[in-house]
Amino acid sequence: MYKVLIIDDEPIVRKGMVNVIRWHDLGCNVIGEAGNGLEGKKLIIQEKPDIILTDIHMPEMNGLEMIRETLEVVPQAQIIVLTGYRDFEYIQEALRLGASDYLLKPTKLGAIQDCVQKAINALNEQKKNRETLDKLERLFKKARPALLEKRLRDVVFRVSSVDSAFIEEMKLFGFELADFKLLLIEIGDHSDAYNRQLNKLGLRNAFTETFGGAYTVTPIDIGNHRILFSLQTRGENVEDKNDDEVLIEKIEAFMDMIKGVFDMELDSALSTKGSGLIDLYQKASECFKTIEYKHYLGSGAILLTQDFMTEEYDDISIMTPFQTSFTNAIQVGNVDSVQAQLNKMKKAYETDHCFKAFDIQDFFVRLSYDVFNYVLMHPDLTHDIFNMDAMHIQETFKERREIEAIYDLLAKWSVQVAENRNEAQNNSIDTLVVKAMTYMESRYSENISLKEVAEHVSISTYYLSRLFKRETGKNFSEYLTDYRMDKAKEYLVDSDMKLYEIADQIGLSDPHYFSRTFKKHVGLTPSQYREEHGHT
Repeated sequence: MYKVLIIDDEPIVRKGMVNVIRWHDLGCNVIGEAGNGLEGKKLIIQEKPDIILTDIHMPEMNGLEMIRETLEVVPQAQIIVLTGYRDFEYIQEALRLGASDYLLKPTKLGAIQDCVQKAINALNEQKKNRETLDKLERLFKKARPALLEKRLRDVVFRVSSVDSAFIEEMKLFGFELADFKLLLIEIGDHSDAYNRQLNKLGLRNAFTETFGGAYTVTPIDIGNHRILFSLQTRGENVEDKNDDEVLIEKIEAFMDMIKGVFDMELDSALSTKGSGLIDLYQKASECFKTIEYKHYLGSGAILLTQDFMTEEYDDISIMTPFQTSFTNAIQVGNVDSVQAQLNKMKKAYETDHCFKAFDIQDFFVRLSYDVFNYVLMHPDLTHDIFNMDAMHIQETFKERREIEAIYDLLAKWSVQVAENRNEAQNNSIDTLVVKAMTYMESRYSENISLKEVAEHVSISTYYLSRLFKRETGKNFSEYLTDYRMDKAKEYLVDSDMKLYEIADQIGLSDPHYFSRTFKKHVGLTPSQYREEHGHT
């Protein structure tokens, strides 16, 4: 039930509104009355009503003062102002302050009920919007860890750059990264993909529980059998040992525990210190390079980046521009561009640069997963392109460790997806333009705009304008004017309507503008056109 407060210095008016209107049937309950603005203010603060019916001219404190001083208490309330015919300036001020509607005294019962119903509808809409926002907030909170991890993974693999917009997005997630180190843990078993995921989940939970007291831990699953953990010290490390010694001891103890309890071999690489999100990619690259030296120290070793600084190989990040262009080409369905980027990447690793074998293998595997995930995220694409699920893809790459074989598979899939995307976009474009044209033709008699049509078909005005030009050869205004002039011809020939009536009927309120536009478009004035086509 919505709470209603009635404020008027005339008792008979208050009693009339309380007793004559069937408030209960409207889903309302009158929780109080007041004879002046001061009393009304007290009741508003005390009861926080949903609907307030108030006079403007009252003793002690008028309605405008009361509204002004209680807006913060009831910001969502629907305020209906009661006033006389000569108080237009007061009405304007009330609406400016936040009143939702007004009634002129004397007022009929039906008008009051209509006004109250309008306020109830607005409250219902507010309630619906709040429920929707609450639902979205709950969904966001539930999805927050996965979304955060995905965005951090994008930085690690250079899908996203750390700019001001990204940092603001991280604040939305409540995530900050100050001084930190990255630890890469690699599971050494060769179990199937399902059991590997179970092992990774257990590893994540165990690691977070073990290190969560002394460090702020953020896991980043980077695919296959690897997990990155960002570690930010809480300043609780003890004794006289430095932070590195404490951390290394903890990692050694953790790896021994995992080996003893789960019989799981782990390798790990620890980066040097980073500061801020801007260093995340660099520290991840350090871990990726360092883990490659695990074969020199044997299984279960903790590899420290500072012990393996080398300039022997090119950094795989050199390939990032190709990756970005490649991904963009797939998203827009440009098959030629996809093929061109594939050729550039192949030339880069075969002749232009010297990469570690694992780096280039991992690079092409990640690109393949990006293509596969892109298909899964877009229902307008044909999902059977790969003819396999994610688990089968993992097994496929497990069998094909040669760079050339992985590259060939990536090339095959990416070209197929780009072709499929191109076809899907063309079908979608046709549908959008038809939908926009249908909407325009149903509203041509109104003051319709490009923005309104774009919102109706759920795309930007810029994109709609481009689509229109490409599909019809005309821009939005030209198409709308042509359609209106064609309708005007019909009215001129088939009706006795006056010119100003026709102008209004086709959405042009100014008959002079209509005549000028018609002559420019047809070559004749409306009167000449009507005379030539036999209707006088």
